[in-house]
Amino acid sequence: MVTRLAWWKSIFDTARDTVNVAKKLVEEGMVQPVAEKTATFTGQAALEEVRAYVAENEVITRALATRIKENESENAALKNRLMKMENRVRSLTILCLVLAIVVSGLTLVVVLHWILR
Repeated sequence: MVTRLAWWKSIFDTARDTVNVAKKLVEEGMVQPVAEKTATFTGQAALEEVRAYVAENEVITRALATRIKENESENAALKNRLMKMENRVRSLTILCLVLAIVVSGLTLVVVLHWILR
């Protein structure tokens, strides 16, 4: 079981390691350092940044949800149209088969009439 002291120590160790890695990346030139501002970045400013980010994500999420609903309704309409077209194709196939049988039968009748005449 982790004691409270060990837990806080692991948090501080993780934070220290993160800062050290960030410093090393800046020193090696892999990332650009953030320009320091004249004002301090207070907790209130951080909270406002987070709120702005959350608000922006909510707008994006709503837009995506709206697009998904529109696409679902469009898909439902297209599915209905596809089913109607499939029914029409099936009906036309049956009609063509019946027509072919009728033409074959009439051809047979004409040939027999001509032979037996």
